[in-house]
Amino acid sequence: MGFEPMNRGFADLYNRPLCQGATPLYVVISLIFSSLFQKNFAIKIRIAIVNSVLVFKEKMLLTYKSAFASLLASYFQLAKEDLLPLIQMAPDNIKGDLAFPCFQFAKSLGKAPNVIANEVFAFLQKKNQTSSLFSEFYAVGPYVNVSFNTQVLAPEVLQQIKKEKTDFGAGEKTGKTILLEGWAPNTHKSIHIGHVRNFLLSESIARILKFAGNKVIKTCYPGDIGAHVAKWIWYYKNFNQQPFPGQNFTKWVGQIYTLATRKVDENPDLYKPQIETLQKALED
Repeated sequence: MGFEPMNRGFADLYNRPLCQGATPLYVVISLIFSSLFQKNFAIKIRIAIVNSVLVFKEKMLLTYKSAFASLLASYFQLAKEDLLPLIQMAPDNIKGDLAFPCFQFAKSLGKAPNVIANEVFAFLQKKNQTSSLFSEFYAVGPYVNVSFNTQVLAPEVLQQIKKEKTDFGAGEKTGKTILLEGWAPNTHKSIHIGHVRNFLLSESIARILKFAGNKVIKTCYPGDIGAHVAKWIWYYKNFNQQPFPGQNFTKWVGQIYTLATRKVDENPDLYKPQIETLQKALED
C-alpha cells in the first residue's frame, strides 16, 4: 500500500520489494532486532514462524500417526480413530518421534501405565507389527514410542519441497485481513541507518504473516504534520526562503532541518515558543 509523503523517495523505497518471499535472512535479522528491543513481541513472531513451518509437518504427521494408531489398535482392540487423538510428538530428549501414553488404560486394564507400555511394546515386537514408515519401537516409562524411518521420510520431504518450492511450509488461507502499520519515516530528513530496525521488523513481519496464510495490507504514516514540520517551516520562513531546488530535493530538505535544529539550540527560550505556536496553527 503506497503513500504520498513530502519526500517521494520514501514511498519508492518502502514499496520496493527487496526480495521475493520471506527469506531466512529477513526472518533472522528481524528476530535479532525484535529480541533486543521487543522481547514479548519477538516471542509471538517466533511462534508465527514455527506454526507456519509446521503446516506441512502436521499434514505429513497425520499419515504417520494414522499408521501408528493402526498398529496400536490391534493390541487394544479399538478403532484407530479412537487412538489417533492420543498420539503426540515425543520430547526431544526422549527416544522416538511419536509417543503414545498409556495412562488412560490403567483403570480398564487394571495395570500400571508403565506395565501396559511394556506389554504393548512386547506385543508389537512379537507380532512383528512393523511398517515401512517406522524403524523402531520403544517402551519409555508409561509411553510407547516409535521412530520414523528416515529413509522413507526424507525423500518425501524433499519431493514436497521440490514441488512447492518457496511455498513449502506456507500456512493455509486463514480468511483474515491484517492491516500492518510499518515504519514511519520523518518527512523532512533522509532515511538513515537508524531506520533499519523498524524497516526490517515491519517488512519481515508482513512477509511472515502473509506466509502464514493471512492477507496483509501494509501501510505507513509518514507524519506530515507535527513538531518536526513546524520547526522546518519556521526556519525556512525566517532564516532561509531559498527557492526549492530542482535536484537533490531530499538532501536539501534534510539540510534545512539540520540548520533549524541548530538554530533552536542557540536560543531555545526564544525559538521554541515560536515553533510551538506555528505547530498549533498547523494542527488547527
